[in-house]
Amino acid sequence: MYYEVYIASKAGFRAFDLDGLTYRCIVPRIDAGVETFEDGVRATDMERTVLDSINDFWKVSMDLEETLRCIYLIPGLDCRKLLSYLDSYNDGFLFQKTGYVLEHFREEFQLPGEFFDELRKRIPNGKRCFYKCIKRECHSENHKYNRDWRLFVPDDLLWITRKGVDYEAQI
Repeated sequence: MYYEVYIASKAGFRAFDLDGLTYRCIVPRIDAGVETFEDGVRATDMERTVLDSINDFWKVSMDLEETLRCIYLIPGLDCRKLLSYLDSYNDGFLFQKTGYVLEHFREEFQLPGEFFDELRKRIPNGKRCFYKCIKRECHSENHKYNRDWRLFVPDDLLWITRKGVDYEAQI
């Protein structure tokens, strides 16, 4: 269980503790994908949340395994929204990571091949490591190179997509 809450705010604020939770600020990089609810609360929609989670899983309290477990529980994604938000980010590395991760959920989300073709058109030519690692780690026996997405990834990076979620979501 995590006791940190991340709040997007352009104004920014210092982290603070309240009632056993630590509130931290993340300055948003794009404005797209934010919904306003009846009570005035603003939150990102599912597609934006998935992209932010793939992009910044190492910055927030979730680790990659927990991020993948959460993605696995999503009932579906709108590929038009995903592409629109990715365009707003204009980050080739995020296109790579998103394509690599969502390709493993292709059937669950019924994402068409055209979606992945579009992502591939926008990835940079260079090879990258999926997450920050020492160069020699990326070329070790524990990593493999994914030619489609031009990424070095740990062998067991997406084991959760093969195994499925082994717990019920708690609300």
